Amino acid sequence: MAGKLKFQIVEPENPPRLILIPIASGIAVPAAGMCDVKTLFRGGHINFRDGDLDIWLRPEVPAIGEGKASSYKLGEAVNFTKTGAEHLGGAAGHDDLAKVFVERGKCFSLKQVDDVIVAYELGENPLGLRTDGGANLFPVWDGASLFFLCACRFSLGWDVYVCNFDGSRRWDAGFVVLFRN
Repeated sequence: MAGKLKFQIVEPENPPRLILIPIASGIAVPAAGMCDVKTLFRGGHINFRDGDLDIWLRPEVPAIGEGKASSYKLGEAVNFTKTGAEHLGGAAGHDDLAKVFVERGKCFSLKQVDDVIVAYELGENPLGLRTDGGANLFPVWDGASLFFLCACRFSLGWDVYVCNFDGSRRWDAGFVVLFRN
């Protein structure tokens, strides 16, 4: 008669830390036509709309086709470069990330982000947006430059602002970052 097998669960001393923890994937995002930036993020659900949207971005943003979106929770405090490189499988450094994001269709139209926020207000949240004041980060392309749009939901409504895509800005663990395709 053979002896009993003994199993022991061993936790690794330094478990790998995930930068991007999946929340949702394959969520349909409808196409968005060319639109005027000044018309976006308006209405009673918006508490604060940063004026940099109108100053930094082109007045009209290009149309973008339909696609799928995925959302991730940040597992640690990171900058845009590290977040983007992780999502792309480490395929590019900071200088190439904007180009790769656009070529691979990873960016949202500002109109698509506005639609996602309005959908939340109508009771839909398939992408798992944070609504506790934590940031939801969307890469957006205005036809010339890559930015990250930050949308935070507070009790009075959404605060929406835009940040340059550079390596210096860091985001806290637990924030949600979204990508197309």
